[in-house]
Amino acid sequence: MAERRPYWLWGAAALLALFVVGALISPILAPGPDGSGDGTPTLAAPPNAISISIVSSNTKQTWLHQAVDAFNAASQSEAKLQLDGKPIFVVILQEEIDGKKVDYRSGTMVSDTVSRKIEPTVLSPGEESWILKFEKEWQAAQGTDPVKSGDIPVLVRTPLVVAMWESRAKALGCWPTPGPDCTWTTLRSLATSPNGWGAYGNPQWRKFKFGYGYFGESNSGTLGVISMCMTALGRTEGLTIGDVEPTNACGTFVNDVEKAKVHSGKSDLWLLEKMVTGGPEYLDAVITYESNVIATNRSSADSMREPPATMAAGWRPWNRLDEVTSGGSPIEPAYGANPQARLVALQVPATLVIDRIGEVWHQVKKHAVIAIVFDKSGSMSGGKITAAVKGAQEFVNRMDGQDWLLWLPFDDGIYPGASGLKSEVGERLVQQIASTSADGGTSLYDAILYAYDELQEMRQTSGDTVRYGIVVLSDGQDTSSTRTLTILEAALQPSEKDPTGIQIHTIAIGDDADEQVLKKIAAAAHGRYWKTENETQIVAVYRDIAAHY
Repeated sequence: MAERRPYWLWGAAALLALFVVGALISPILAPGPDGSGDGTPTLAAPPNAISISIVSSNTKQTWLHQAVDAFNAASQSEAKLQLDGKPIFVVILQEEIDGKKVDYRSGTMVSDTVSRKIEPTVLSPGEESWILKFEKEWQAAQGTDPVKSGDIPVLVRTPLVVAMWESRAKALGCWPTPGPDCTWTTLRSLATSPNGWGAYGNPQWRKFKFGYGYFGESNSGTLGVISMCMTALGRTEGLTIGDVEPTNACGTFVNDVEKAKVHSGKSDLWLLEKMVTGGPEYLDAVITYESNVIATNRSSADSMREPPATMAAGWRPWNRLDEVTSGGSPIEPAYGANPQARLVALQVPATLVIDRIGEVWHQVKKHAVIAIVFDKSGSMSGGKITAAVKGAQEFVNRMDGQDWLLWLPFDDGIYPGASGLKSEVGERLVQQIASTSADGGTSLYDAILYAYDELQEMRQTSGDTVRYGIVVLSDGQDTSSTRTLTILEAALQPSEKDPTGIQIHTIAIGDDADEQVLKKIAAAAHGRYWKTENETQIVAVYRDIAAHY
């Protein structure tokens, strides 16, 4: 029976040997000429204000926006928040994801700052290693030291955790009191067990279904993989490049955990949403932060008295990790967290070691079988087809060599192209994409069902050793299919025995795209719908979709 406690997740906070990570502030470059950015404060900047900008990891978003609004309001009258009588005004820089402005992910924050797409005054990623990566990449690109001050303070900390449903946490002996077997090693055994949850007395749950963010893009996902590697090697500090190999304890441990992965992406917050909406039948657990587990649980709970701002957000004092029981902190069992949890702090490896772990992860992770379904109908002519071609080529280039790809352009017919491992057909596939021209009608439903049938046939052979996906781009309504949307939706609907199914991402290009249909298709298959208007957006979307695999 599905769990009916609405939207409640339970974090195995510090029940596993995971990272304790921090939110950082690092003063860097001066802002652009007007200090402006994409963030929209509640108050407008006074005419004589001195504007500064901050780019911050999205885990701190709610607290930061409240703090900035309070600061901007106070600076108009308080002399200590002014310079030469001019109020200091803070602007929060944001990125756009799924058509919405949100605070930055740490990886994108670093790359956009290094490329000077943004020029923040203050850089606040989710954890110390991103500062080291930023300094290294800035030095290589710009030849200067980006940090004007040697002081890089840690403000608060929140443990990296595995969040799971209460029933699952209890079955593993992790809730409400962690037992001796509540470890990464237990999760590894669960991930590789042919009996899945049956080994823990619950065969009805079938195999363990796990999700975490893409290495190098998601802060929580990156740290999760590092944590697996260090746990496997029995290390809490001093990890070196020589310690990290695909065939040693590090690589084999990550490979084993990957066997249970059914979902990835660039944001652990999005994975939490998928876990909530899909329920325990879809995802058993995800890697995220304790503060995110608390926020998710609190969204369904009654309001409580307001503790100090950072504690209200579910964060721990940066230098007193165990002092969370006073001041009305929500770090308590009612919100899925354990204030007495045993936290294991792991030393963040050097930047080159992290890069090496990323290389190993790409070698040992669960690879993907992807069909690229591409609308080449007459309405795609002109700038649309040019932009879409570049986006599809970017997707191919982003995939790993061991990912299997099928090129499937369609108009009122379906034209299967190159297919095979990216390492073998990648160059030919990129050339075929480049030669695509626009003509004919639109058999959207038939093309998706063709791709679905192809992947289902491959599943008969490869099973769950790989992940399966379809990426669909279209600019208009179906005009030529022999089958209907209802037939398509019925085929895509996950079954009780196959809750993860084949994940489908849909991309709309232009104002004439049938958005409602594309949204339905993505929702039916645990994917995402993306809206694009131009070449830059399409390339970025295809790049983001690649990070889901």
